Amino acid sequence: MYPTVVFLPWIALNEPLAIGDLRLLPYERRLKTTADLPHVAKRDLDLVMSAYSDSTGRLVQRATLVEFGDWQCGQNERSEVFSRLRTAREILAFSALADRRLFAESVQYVNSDNYLMVAQRFQLGQPGFAFNARRRDGGSSNFWTSDHYAFQRPMHVPASSTLSLDMPLAMSLMQLAPDDRLLSAIREFNAANTDSRDVPLHVEMVMCSSALEWLTGDHKAKGLQEALAAWLPKDRARIGEGPMKQAWLDRWNPPHGRLILAWARDFQALRGMSAHAGGRGATVWNESSHLAFIALLFPVLVKIVLATRLGHALSERDQDEADMIENYLLHDPFQGDYERGRHPWHLARNRLSDLSLRRGIAAAFKEHRLTARGDES
Repeated sequence: MYPTVVFLPWIALNEPLAIGDLRLLPYERRLKTTADLPHVAKRDLDLVMSAYSDSTGRLVQRATLVEFGDWQCGQNERSEVFSRLRTAREILAFSALADRRLFAESVQYVNSDNYLMVAQRFQLGQPGFAFNARRRDGGSSNFWTSDHYAFQRPMHVPASSTLSLDMPLAMSLMQLAPDDRLLSAIREFNAANTDSRDVPLHVEMVMCSSALEWLTGDHKAKGLQEALAAWLPKDRARIGEGPMKQAWLDRWNPPHGRLILAWARDFQALRGMSAHAGGRGATVWNESSHLAFIALLFPVLVKIVLATRLGHALSERDQDEADMIENYLLHDPFQGDYERGRHPWHLARNRLSDLSLRRGIAAAFKEHRLTARGDES
Protein backbone atom coordinates (compact mmCIF):
# COMPACT_ATOMS: atom_id res chain seq x y z
CA MET A 1 0.00 0.00 0.00
CA TYR A 2 1.08 3.56 -0.69
CA PRO A 3 1.24 6.35 1.91
CA THR A 4 -1.58 8.82 1.32
CA VAL A 5 -2.19 12.54 1.70
CA VAL A 6 -5.68 14.03 1.78
CA PHE A 7 -6.12 17.68 0.86
CA LEU A 8 -8.30 20.41 -0.67
CA PRO A 9 -6.19 21.68 -3.59
CA TRP A 10 -8.35 24.72 -4.43
CA ILE A 11 -8.84 26.05 -0.88
CA ALA A 12 -6.26 27.98 1.15
CA LEU A 13 -6.18 27.92 4.94
CA ASN A 14 -4.56 30.55 7.16
CA GLU A 15 -4.26 28.55 10.39
CA PRO A 16 -5.05 25.05 11.70
CA LEU A 17 -8.70 24.32 12.40
CA ALA A 18 -10.52 21.45 14.14
CA ILE A 19 -14.16 20.58 13.50
CA GLY A 20 -15.00 17.64 15.73
CA ASP A 21 -12.72 14.78 14.68
CA LEU A 22 -11.78 16.60 11.47
CA ARG A 23 -8.48 18.51 11.38
CA LEU A 24 -7.53 21.02 8.69
CA LEU A 25 -3.90 22.09 8.29
CA PRO A 26 -2.48 24.86 6.09
CA TYR A 27 -0.05 24.01 3.29
CA GLU A 28 2.12 26.62 1.57
CA ARG A 29 4.74 25.70 -1.01
CA ARG A 30 6.94 28.76 -0.52
CA LEU A 31 7.42 28.25 3.20
CA LYS A 32 10.68 26.31 3.15
CA THR A 33 10.79 26.37 6.93
CA THR A 34 7.45 24.58 7.29
CA ALA A 35 7.91 21.67 9.65
CA ASP A 36 7.62 18.12 8.38
CA LEU A 37 4.47 16.32 9.48
CA PRO A 38 4.90 13.21 11.65
CA HIS A 39 4.38 10.84 8.71
CA VAL A 40 5.29 12.89 5.63
CA ALA A 41 8.12 15.29 4.92
CA LYS A 42 7.51 18.75 3.47
CA ARG A 43 9.50 17.82 0.35
CA ASP A 44 7.13 14.92 -0.31
CA LEU A 45 4.14 17.21 0.18
CA ASP A 46 5.66 19.56 -2.40
CA LEU A 47 6.11 16.67 -4.82
CA VAL A 48 2.48 15.60 -4.38
CA MET A 49 1.24 19.15 -4.84
CA SER A 50 3.37 19.59 -7.96
CA ALA A 51 0.67 17.68 -9.85
CA TYR A 52 -1.89 20.42 -9.15
CA SER A 53 -1.98 23.79 -10.87
CA ASP A 54 -4.28 26.66 -11.65
CA SER A 55 -5.85 27.14 -15.07
CA THR A 56 -2.67 28.76 -16.42
CA GLY A 57 -0.41 25.88 -15.36
CA ARG A 58 1.06 27.66 -12.31
CA LEU A 59 1.59 25.18 -9.48
CA VAL A 60 -0.74 25.39 -6.50
CA GLN A 61 0.96 27.52 -3.85
CA ARG A 62 -1.52 27.14 -0.97
CA ALA A 63 -3.88 24.32 -0.07
CA THR A 64 -5.52 22.65 2.91
CA LEU A 65 -4.40 19.30 4.33
CA VAL A 66 -7.04 17.09 5.89
CA GLU A 67 -6.82 14.55 8.72
CA PHE A 68 -9.46 12.67 10.68
CA GLY A 69 -9.49 11.01 14.10
CA ASP A 70 -6.22 9.14 14.64
CA TRP A 71 -5.42 9.08 10.91
CA GLN A 72 -2.69 11.51 9.81
CA CYS A 73 -1.36 12.55 6.42
CA GLY A 74 1.35 10.19 5.20
CA GLN A 75 -0.16 7.07 6.71
CA ASN A 76 -1.64 4.29 4.61
CA GLU A 77 -5.22 4.58 3.41
CA ARG A 78 -7.90 3.24 5.77
CA SER A 79 -11.31 2.61 4.25
CA GLU A 80 -13.34 3.40 7.38
CA VAL A 81 -11.55 6.73 7.82
CA PHE A 82 -11.80 7.69 4.17
CA SER A 83 -15.52 6.95 4.19
CA ARG A 84 -15.88 9.49 7.00
CA LEU A 85 -13.65 11.93 5.10
CA ARG A 86 -15.96 11.76 2.08
CA THR A 87 -18.85 12.73 4.35
CA ALA A 88 -16.73 15.48 5.90
CA ARG A 89 -16.05 16.87 2.44
CA GLU A 90 -19.79 17.23 1.83
CA ILE A 91 -20.17 18.98 5.18
CA LEU A 92 -17.33 21.40 4.42
CA ALA A 93 -18.74 22.22 0.98
CA PHE A 94 -22.26 22.70 2.31
CA SER A 95 -21.11 24.86 5.23
CA ALA A 96 -19.21 27.03 2.75
CA LEU A 97 -22.27 27.34 0.50
CA ALA A 98 -24.35 28.28 3.54
CA ASP A 99 -21.85 31.09 4.23
CA ARG A 100 -21.92 32.27 0.61
CA ARG A 101 -23.37 35.65 -0.37
CA LEU A 102 -25.00 35.98 -3.79
CA PHE A 103 -25.00 39.13 -5.94
CA ALA A 104 -22.33 40.73 -3.73
CA GLU A 105 -19.37 41.55 -5.97
CA SER A 106 -16.94 42.45 -3.19
CA VAL A 107 -17.44 39.16 -1.31
CA GLN A 108 -15.52 35.97 -2.01
CA TYR A 109 -17.62 33.57 -4.07
CA VAL A 110 -17.31 29.78 -3.94
CA ASN A 111 -19.09 26.78 -5.38
CA SER A 112 -19.08 23.17 -4.21
CA ASP A 113 -16.31 22.23 -6.67
CA ASN A 114 -14.01 24.59 -4.77
CA TYR A 115 -14.13 21.97 -2.04
CA LEU A 116 -12.81 19.09 -4.11
CA MET A 117 -11.14 16.68 -1.68
CA VAL A 118 -8.29 14.52 -2.98
CA ALA A 119 -6.91 11.37 -1.37
CA GLN A 120 -3.54 11.12 -3.13
CA ARG A 121 -1.34 8.05 -2.85
CA PHE A 122 2.35 8.60 -3.57
CA GLN A 123 5.83 7.07 -3.41
CA LEU A 124 8.33 8.64 -1.02
CA GLY A 125 10.83 10.90 -2.75
CA GLN A 126 9.26 10.47 -6.21
CA PRO A 127 7.29 13.14 -8.11
CA GLY A 128 4.44 10.82 -8.97
CA PHE A 129 1.05 9.69 -7.78
CA ALA A 130 -1.25 6.73 -7.95
CA PHE A 131 -4.97 7.08 -8.60
CA ASN A 132 -8.05 5.07 -9.48
CA ALA A 133 -10.23 5.95 -12.45
CA ARG A 134 -13.90 5.00 -12.45
CA ARG A 135 -15.24 3.00 -15.39
CA ARG A 136 -18.72 1.84 -16.25
CA ASP A 137 -17.47 -1.74 -15.94
CA GLY A 138 -15.55 -1.15 -12.71
CA GLY A 139 -12.33 0.84 -12.45
CA SER A 140 -8.63 1.00 -13.21
CA SER A 141 -5.49 1.84 -11.21
CA ASN A 142 -2.87 4.18 -12.64
CA PHE A 143 0.45 5.74 -11.71
CA TRP A 144 1.66 9.00 -13.26
CA THR A 145 4.67 11.21 -12.74
CA SER A 146 3.79 14.83 -12.04
CA ASP A 147 6.24 16.13 -14.63
CA HIS A 148 4.13 14.47 -17.32
CA TYR A 149 0.68 15.15 -15.95
CA ALA A 150 -1.10 17.74 -13.84
CA PHE A 151 -4.58 18.38 -12.55
CA GLN A 152 -5.59 21.91 -13.45
CA ARG A 153 -8.10 23.93 -11.50
CA PRO A 154 -11.30 23.94 -13.61
CA MET A 155 -12.25 27.26 -15.14
CA HIS A 156 -15.54 27.39 -13.20
CA VAL A 157 -13.77 27.08 -9.83
CA PRO A 158 -12.98 30.55 -8.44
CA ALA A 159 -9.30 31.22 -7.76
CA SER A 160 -7.69 32.35 -4.49
CA SER A 161 -10.44 30.91 -2.32
CA THR A 162 -9.82 30.86 1.43
CA LEU A 163 -11.69 28.55 3.78
CA SER A 164 -14.85 30.31 4.97
CA LEU A 165 -17.56 28.27 6.70
CA ASP A 166 -20.69 28.58 8.75
CA MET A 167 -18.86 27.01 11.69
CA PRO A 168 -21.82 26.32 14.02
CA LEU A 169 -23.54 24.55 11.12
CA ALA A 170 -20.44 22.50 10.31
CA MET A 171 -20.04 21.47 13.96
CA SER A 172 -23.65 20.28 14.16
CA LEU A 173 -23.48 18.37 10.88
CA MET A 174 -20.33 16.56 12.03
CA GLN A 175 -22.39 15.04 14.85
CA LEU A 176 -24.67 13.19 12.42
CA ALA A 177 -24.31 9.48 11.70
CA PRO A 178 -22.79 8.83 8.24
CA ASP A 179 -26.05 7.30 6.97
CA ASP A 180 -28.28 10.16 8.18
CA ARG A 181 -30.78 11.23 5.52
CA LEU A 182 -29.90 14.88 6.15
CA LEU A 183 -26.41 14.17 4.76
CA SER A 184 -28.02 12.66 1.67
CA ALA A 185 -29.95 15.91 1.28
CA ILE A 186 -26.83 18.07 1.39
CA ARG A 187 -24.99 15.78 -1.05
CA GLU A 188 -27.74 16.40 -3.60
CA PHE A 189 -27.67 20.13 -2.87
CA ASN A 190 -23.88 20.26 -3.27
CA ALA A 191 -24.10 18.39 -6.59
CA ALA A 192 -26.52 21.06 -7.81
CA ASN A 193 -24.11 23.89 -6.89
CA THR A 194 -20.93 23.10 -8.80
CA ASP A 195 -21.37 25.87 -11.43
CA SER A 196 -19.98 23.40 -13.97
CA ARG A 197 -21.29 23.79 -17.50
CA ASP A 198 -21.22 19.99 -17.66
CA VAL A 199 -24.28 19.98 -15.39
CA PRO A 200 -27.31 21.49 -17.21
CA LEU A 201 -29.71 23.72 -15.28
CA HIS A 202 -32.59 21.29 -15.65
CA VAL A 203 -30.44 18.57 -14.06
CA GLU A 204 -29.65 20.91 -11.15
CA MET A 205 -33.40 21.47 -10.74
CA VAL A 206 -33.95 17.74 -10.42
CA MET A 207 -31.09 17.41 -7.90
CA CYS A 208 -32.48 20.29 -5.83
CA SER A 209 -35.86 18.58 -5.84
CA SER A 210 -34.18 15.40 -4.64
CA ALA A 211 -32.41 17.38 -1.89
CA LEU A 212 -35.73 18.79 -0.70
CA GLU A 213 -37.32 15.33 -0.74
CA TRP A 214 -34.49 13.93 1.39
CA LEU A 215 -34.92 16.89 3.74
CA THR A 216 -38.70 16.63 4.10
CA GLY A 217 -38.87 12.83 3.92
CA ASP A 218 -41.73 13.18 1.45
CA HIS A 219 -41.62 12.89 -2.34
CA LYS A 220 -45.18 14.13 -2.88
CA ALA A 221 -45.84 17.65 -4.15
CA LYS A 222 -47.86 18.60 -1.07
CA GLY A 223 -45.12 17.35 1.23
CA LEU A 224 -42.82 20.28 0.43
CA GLN A 225 -45.59 22.84 0.89
CA GLU A 226 -46.63 21.36 4.23
CA ALA A 227 -43.02 21.27 5.43
CA LEU A 228 -42.43 24.90 4.44
CA ALA A 229 -45.62 25.99 6.21
CA ALA A 230 -44.44 24.21 9.37
CA TRP A 231 -40.79 25.31 9.25
CA LEU A 232 -41.55 28.91 8.25
CA PRO A 233 -44.76 29.68 10.18
CA LYS A 234 -46.98 32.50 9.00
CA ASP A 235 -46.97 34.30 12.35
CA ARG A 236 -43.18 34.79 12.16
CA ALA A 237 -42.95 35.79 8.49
CA ARG A 238 -41.87 39.37 7.84
CA ILE A 239 -42.34 40.41 4.24
CA GLY A 240 -42.41 43.76 2.51
CA GLU A 241 -43.52 44.87 -0.94
CA GLY A 242 -41.90 44.33 -4.31
CA PRO A 243 -42.62 44.06 -8.04
CA MET A 244 -42.96 40.24 -8.06
CA LYS A 245 -45.44 39.91 -5.21
CA GLN A 246 -48.61 40.13 -7.26
CA ALA A 247 -47.28 37.78 -9.92
CA TRP A 248 -46.91 35.00 -7.33
CA LEU A 249 -50.39 35.63 -5.94
CA ASP A 250 -52.05 35.81 -9.37
CA ARG A 251 -50.39 32.67 -10.69
CA TRP A 252 -50.81 30.36 -7.70
CA ASN A 253 -53.28 31.96 -5.23
CA PRO A 254 -51.43 30.40 -2.26
CA PRO A 255 -53.09 29.79 1.12
CA HIS A 256 -52.97 32.88 3.38
CA GLY A 257 -51.09 34.73 0.62
CA ARG A 258 -47.85 32.92 1.53
CA LEU A 259 -45.33 33.59 -1.21
CA ILE A 260 -43.16 30.67 -0.07
CA LEU A 261 -46.05 28.29 -0.84
CA ALA A 262 -46.53 29.90 -4.25
CA TRP A 263 -42.80 29.48 -4.86
CA ALA A 264 -43.02 25.77 -3.96
CA ARG A 265 -45.75 25.17 -6.52
CA ASP A 266 -43.86 27.15 -9.16
CA PHE A 267 -40.66 25.23 -8.47
CA GLN A 268 -42.43 21.87 -8.58
CA ALA A 269 -44.13 22.74 -11.85
CA LEU A 270 -40.85 23.75 -13.48
CA ARG A 271 -39.05 20.76 -12.00
CA GLY A 272 -41.76 18.53 -13.50
CA MET A 273 -41.06 19.96 -16.92
CA SER A 274 -37.34 19.34 -16.40
CA ALA A 275 -37.74 15.75 -15.24
CA HIS A 276 -40.58 14.59 -17.44
CA ALA A 277 -40.17 16.67 -20.62
CA GLY A 278 -43.74 17.85 -20.40
CA GLY A 279 -45.45 21.24 -20.36
CA ARG A 280 -47.44 22.20 -17.28
CA GLY A 281 -48.26 25.80 -17.96
CA ALA A 282 -46.40 29.04 -17.39
CA THR A 283 -44.21 29.54 -14.34
CA VAL A 284 -43.35 32.79 -12.60
CA TRP A 285 -39.60 32.16 -12.52
CA ASN A 286 -37.14 30.37 -14.78
CA GLU A 287 -34.57 27.77 -13.73
CA SER A 288 -31.78 30.25 -12.94
CA SER A 289 -33.96 32.28 -10.56
CA HIS A 290 -35.27 29.20 -8.78
CA LEU A 291 -31.78 27.78 -8.32
CA ALA A 292 -30.52 31.09 -6.90
CA PHE A 293 -33.36 31.18 -4.37
CA ILE A 294 -32.87 27.56 -3.34
CA ALA A 295 -29.20 28.35 -2.74
CA LEU A 296 -30.35 30.74 0.02
CA LEU A 297 -33.39 28.82 1.24
CA PHE A 298 -31.98 25.32 1.60
CA PRO A 299 -29.29 26.10 4.24
CA VAL A 300 -31.94 27.94 6.28
CA LEU A 301 -34.18 24.87 6.20
CA VAL A 302 -31.31 22.56 7.18
CA LYS A 303 -30.57 24.71 10.23
CA ILE A 304 -34.23 24.59 11.26
CA VAL A 305 -34.25 20.79 10.95
CA LEU A 306 -31.02 20.56 12.96
CA ALA A 307 -32.51 22.78 15.65
CA THR A 308 -35.50 20.46 15.93
CA ARG A 309 -33.52 17.22 15.88
CA LEU A 310 -30.23 18.00 17.60
CA GLY A 311 -30.89 21.17 19.49
CA HIS A 312 -28.71 23.13 17.05
CA ALA A 313 -28.77 26.68 18.36
CA LEU A 314 -30.27 29.09 15.85
CA SER A 315 -28.57 32.43 16.17
CA GLU A 316 -30.65 35.61 16.01
CA ARG A 317 -29.23 36.09 12.51
CA ASP A 318 -30.37 32.57 11.52
CA GLN A 319 -33.88 33.25 12.83
CA ASP A 320 -33.99 36.60 11.02
CA GLU A 321 -33.04 34.87 7.78
CA ALA A 322 -35.83 32.35 8.25
CA ASP A 323 -38.41 35.04 9.10
CA MET A 324 -37.42 37.25 6.16
CA ILE A 325 -36.64 34.63 3.50
CA GLU A 326 -39.77 35.44 1.48
CA ASN A 327 -38.46 38.93 0.76
CA TYR A 328 -36.14 37.45 -1.84
CA LEU A 329 -39.24 36.38 -3.79
CA LEU A 330 -40.24 40.02 -4.26
CA HIS A 331 -37.57 40.51 -6.95
CA ASP A 332 -36.52 38.27 -9.82
CA PRO A 333 -32.73 38.28 -9.30
CA PHE A 334 -31.95 38.23 -13.02
CA GLN A 335 -34.50 40.79 -14.18
CA GLY A 336 -33.18 44.31 -13.91
CA ASP A 337 -30.13 46.43 -14.73
CA TYR A 338 -28.91 47.00 -11.19
CA GLU A 339 -26.16 49.44 -10.27
CA ARG A 340 -23.07 48.05 -8.61
CA GLY A 341 -23.87 47.12 -5.03
CA ARG A 342 -27.59 47.88 -5.51
CA HIS A 343 -28.94 44.43 -6.32
CA PRO A 344 -32.18 43.97 -4.29
CA TRP A 345 -31.05 40.59 -2.91
CA HIS A 346 -27.77 42.13 -1.78
CA LEU A 347 -29.67 44.98 -0.14
CA ALA A 348 -31.98 42.51 1.60
CA ARG A 349 -28.93 40.72 2.99
CA ASN A 350 -27.52 44.07 4.14
CA ARG A 351 -30.75 44.77 6.01
CA LEU A 352 -30.25 41.52 7.91
CA SER A 353 -26.72 42.63 8.81
CA ASP A 354 -27.99 46.03 9.93
CA LEU A 355 -30.61 44.37 12.12
CA SER A 356 -27.97 42.15 13.72
CA LEU A 357 -25.72 45.17 14.29
CA ARG A 358 -28.50 47.19 15.92
CA ARG A 359 -29.31 44.27 18.20
CA GLY A 360 -25.66 43.97 19.17
CA ILE A 361 -25.41 47.67 19.97
CA ALA A 362 -28.66 47.55 21.97
CA ALA A 363 -27.44 44.53 23.95
CA ALA A 364 -24.08 46.18 24.65
CA PHE A 365 -25.80 49.39 25.74
CA LYS A 366 -28.14 47.44 28.05
CA GLU A 367 -25.21 45.56 29.58
CA HIS A 368 -23.34 48.85 30.07
CA ARG A 369 -26.33 50.36 31.89
CA LEU A 370 -26.69 47.34 34.15
CA THR A 371 -22.97 47.42 34.95
CA ALA A 372 -23.15 51.14 35.70
CA ARG A 373 -26.06 50.61 38.07
CA GLY A 374 -24.13 47.89 39.84
CA ASP A 375 -21.15 50.18 40.30
CA GLU A 376 -23.37 52.93 41.73
CA SER A 377 -24.84 50.60 44.31
